[in-house]
Amino acid sequence: MMHRLVLLKFVVFLSLQAAGLYAGTEDSSTAVPEEQKAAHVEEKVERIVIKNAHLIGRRGGVEDVLVNIRIVDGKLNVVTQDDISHATATIAVDAEKGFLMGNLQIGAPPSFVVLDENPRQNFDIFLNTGAHVRFAMEKGVVVMNELPDLPVSSADSPPGMSLRTAP
Repeated sequence: MMHRLVLLKFVVFLSLQAAGLYAGTEDSSTAVPEEQKAAHVEEKVERIVIKNAHLIGRRGGVEDVLVNIRIVDGKLNVVTQDDISHATATIAVDAEKGFLMGNLQIGAPPSFVVLDENPRQNFDIFLNTGAHVRFAMEKGVVVMNELPDLPVSSADSPPGMSLRTAP
């Protein structure tokens, strides 16, 4: 199990690095140029909702689950199969049933990517991750977003109703 976690972290690192989104350590030789950083969304936002992402299971495709996630103030707040409101989200996107890989721990800043193909069926995507990463977040900060925005509808936010979570 430890080997899978290390492999998953390595895959996320490679994905971010291949897409030019990982600056590395404070070694200036690996730093991402400021112009390249400016090309990506790198500001913390209050609420991010990502819907319709396949969370890759540890035992093959049998455990893959279609989930919705919410990040609040740079920390993972909810991962659920249930629908969640995106009416108050600063960023609300549709993962279009893409495949989410990375580190997700409730209450911690998440680091993950959303891939447009299943890496189990097409392992070659790791050879050219830049072409397959649709969304990337590192330590709670959005560094790449090519997913379509979710439309805000009146059905998403019924009058007098709000989604509340325990502190």
